[in-house]
Amino acid sequence: MAAAKALAQILDLPALNIDTALKTLDTLGEIHLRKGAPAADGPLVLAPQDPHPDDIALSSAVHHRIHTGHYTAGQALPTGLLSTEFALRPEHADRALRHLTRTGLIHYNPHGPHGPAYYVAPRTSENSA
Repeated sequence: MAAAKALAQILDLPALNIDTALKTLDTLGEIHLRKGAPAADGPLVLAPQDPHPDDIALSSAVHHRIHTGHYTAGQALPTGLLSTEFALRPEHADRALRHLTRTGLIHYNPHGPHGPAYYVAPRTSENSA
């Protein structure tokens, strides 16, 4: 990645370390490493409320499935199946679902009835839009 090499030269650090750090920030949803963009563009820094561009399809599908009754209140979301369906690594599916928790449609419960998982929240006037 040209941006990592340029940054490594500026910071006088190994390019591998910079590349690893950028990939970690991308996984966390802090930046988006734009594939195919000119090197001068560098990574896109995301605001906390912005979804990662790679997560939009999964987030939209889960949102739609909740509102159409495919997923119901209290149901654990099938995160493994969702990551496979949307060709995302499990940590990226988790990143997309974390973004959906901000809407109140789902919540993460480490001690839920089906184990640690994202669960569909009960419908309220705030999350029914």
